[in-house]
Amino acid sequence: MAANCKRPAWTRAEMTALEMLYEAGWRWGAIAAHISGIHGHRRTYRACQSRGEYLGILKAERQGHVPSAAYDEDIHDMMLLDLSSYEMAEELSRQYGRPFTQMWVYSRIKLASPPLLVAWRKRAGARLGRCVSNGRSKRAAA
Repeated sequence: MAANCKRPAWTRAEMTALEMLYEAGWRWGAIAAHISGIHGHRRTYRACQSRGEYLGILKAERQGHVPSAAYDEDIHDMMLLDLSSYEMAEELSRQYGRPFTQMWVYSRIKLASPPLLVAWRKRAGARLGRCVSNGRSKRAAA
C-alpha cells in the first residue's frame, strides 16, 4: 500500500465476502457492515458498490436503472383515476417493491400530454379536500 493512500487495499477475503453477500441478495448497507467487520477497515456502502462494479459482479436487474419512462403509463393511468402525486408514489412503491418519491412522480406528471395534465390539475382541489379529510396534511397532497 502506498504511503499516501488513505484507505487500506481490499483483501481477497473482503472481495470474496462482497461477491457472496451480493449473490445472496443482501442490501449494500448490510454488505458494508459485514465487510467492515472482517479486518476492521470501514467500508461504506458506496465503496462496496464501486468494488462490485470493478469486479464485474453487478447484475443489471439489481441496479435499479429502469428508464423513468417505463413508469409513465402507470402514472398516466393513476392520473385518470385522480390520484395525487403522493398517492401515486405510494402505489408505485407497493407495485414495484422499491421507493418512489412524490417529487419524482411529479416530475414525470409534468411530462404528460397537455390534455391529461390540464384535466388532472383542474381536479387538484378535489384531491386536496379528499387528502385533508383522510387525515393527511395539506403539504403531503399534490
